[in-house]
Amino acid sequence: MIGIGGSSLGARSIYSFFKKRIKRDFNFNDNLSLKKQKNIKTKNLLNLIISKSGNTLETIVNTNIFVNKNQKNIFLTENKNSYLLNLAKKLKSEIVLHNNYIGGRYSVLSEVGMLPAELMGLNESKFKQYDNLIKNKNFLRGLVSSFSIFRFYRKKEKINLIILN
Repeated sequence: MIGIGGSSLGARSIYSFFKKRIKRDFNFNDNLSLKKQKNIKTKNLLNLIISKSGNTLETIVNTNIFVNKNQKNIFLTENKNSYLLNLAKKLKSEIVLHNNYIGGRYSVLSEVGMLPAELMGLNESKFKQYDNLIKNKNFLRGLVSSFSIFRFYRKKEKINLIILN
């Protein structure tokens, strides 16, 4: 899998959490390191290239280094004129369009996280059962506890909270 930030971290988290259930090997290329590439088996290799905008520089560089037309490639990007969308068309690769109504860290709940989950052999519909989380008392206690701890330290340390999108 080639991507960076929200295009990679959600799928990496899913893989880490469910690793014992997943029977396929996944490699995450989310930086410009060549060391990891030497150990990748090329038999039955599928490249999943994710860039919501289609113009993320690190993803473009890794794609240009590691992807070729003789491999199976799936590109996941928005339906707009971009470098990666044009490259996918040129390579005659499969293209999955990203609907940009969910972005950033929450994009794991869109195609960006659910397609990799499906490729891992997981059932994506089970990820979207929010009502089960709300009914889960341990989840709610943990959420309230985390918020309470944050409020305590914010008041004690007079921390200024800045939220960036």
